[in-house]
Amino acid sequence: MPTSTRFVLSLHMLALVANKGGAPLRSDDIASSVNTNPAFVRAIFSRLAAAGLTTSQLGHRGGALLAREPRAITLLDVFRAVEDRDLFPFPRARAGAAANRIDRHMTTTLERVLAPVGNALEQALQQVSLDDVLDDIVTREQVGALVSDH
Repeated sequence: MPTSTRFVLSLHMLALVANKGGAPLRSDDIASSVNTNPAFVRAIFSRLAAAGLTTSQLGHRGGALLAREPRAITLLDVFRAVEDRDLFPFPRARAGAAANRIDRHMTTTLERVLAPVGNALEQALQQVSLDDVLDDIVTREQVGALVSDH
């Protein structure tokens, strides 16, 4: 199954913007931090803006801004904004007459058995905000500073 890094990179990008405290952040600066190119960053911000999560300020001192407070942006919001797949994708059987009972019923059986996993994942992402991510980063930074002081 192909995977995408858009979700993780989007969270990183949003955390960088949130960390600026309301000042716009340029796509070149973000691209350098997340180790990708500015065009990819702009494409991700386009998706985030379409979902109402970010906005942009044009001009010499322009850049990306959050459209909502970090506590009002959930990880599920971010995932839905940037991914082109289901949260918990199920394999699909081939169309047409299946050769045997396993082939005929595997997809519907997996959907029934794994649906609770997908629902739990969705609920977990809905309960975590960008603010929670930032709080965890700050805590880790503080703990790291304490450890390095000893």
